[in-house]
Amino acid sequence: MGDIRSFVPDSASQNSNVLSIDPYALVEALLGQKVNKPASVGSDSLQSGYDDLDMKIEAGLLREGDIRPDSPPKDVSVGAANPYLLVEALLGRNIDKFSINSAKIISNVLQTDYDELFDMKHCSVLFAGLKLNEKERKAEKLSEKDMKILNERDLMTPDLSGVQQLDDLEKIGLKDLGKTRVKVARMQNGKMHLMLHAHSLGKTVSNREVTMSINELVSPFRMQKGHWTPPNSSWRD
Repeated sequence: MGDIRSFVPDSASQNSNVLSIDPYALVEALLGQKVNKPASVGSDSLQSGYDDLDMKIEAGLLREGDIRPDSPPKDVSVGAANPYLLVEALLGRNIDKFSINSAKIISNVLQTDYDELFDMKHCSVLFAGLKLNEKERKAEKLSEKDMKILNERDLMTPDLSGVQQLDDLEKIGLKDLGKTRVKVARMQNGKMHLMLHAHSLGKTVSNREVTMSINELVSPFRMQKGHWTPPNSSWRD
C-alpha cells in the first residue's frame, strides 16, 4: 500500500521537515480498498496549496508601537470557592471525591441543593461577597455592610411535627403560601410530594449571609487581622 507519510521541507527552518499525511492513502488503509483520486492530487500538491496562501503581513504593522496588547479588564469579579475544599475546611477532614455520597455531604454542609451551588442566580455561598447583576448578566462586588454574619439562632428551623395541613405552614411562618415557588412536584401512590422554596422559615448560608467560619475562609471581609489561621486548621512546616 505504501507509506502514507511524506516529509515536506519546512520553509521556516533549513534543517527541519514537516510530516504530512496523505489523506487518500489514510482512507485506503482504513477501508482496505483502493480510492479513486484525480491524477493531479498528491501530497506535494496538497502542501503546495498552503504555500500559495498569502500570509504576508504589511510592513507597516510590524513597526514598533503599532501592535499593542489589549488593555487588562477592569473591575473583574468572578470565581467561585471550591466546594470540596470549603467543606473539608469546615468539617476538618477530607472528603472522598469519588464517593457517591460526596455531593450529598457538600449539599448538607453548605445548606444548598447541589444543582444550585454553581449558579449565581441562586445566591450560592460559593460566591460569598459577590452578587449577580441580572440586568447586565455580570458579577459585582458586595460591600461589607451588605454582608451578615449568621449565628446558631439564625439557622434554627421551626418544629414541623405539628404540620397537618397547608394552613399550618402559614402559622409557623411561611407567608403567602399561595405564591410560594415550587421546585419539585410529583405524584406517588396517590400522594403529592412538593418541594417548596421556604427560606422565610429558616435562613441558610448564601452569598450575603454566612457563618463566621465561612466568612473567614472565603469572604473578602475577614474579621481576623494580622497573622491568619483558617478555621479548624493550624499551620505547620
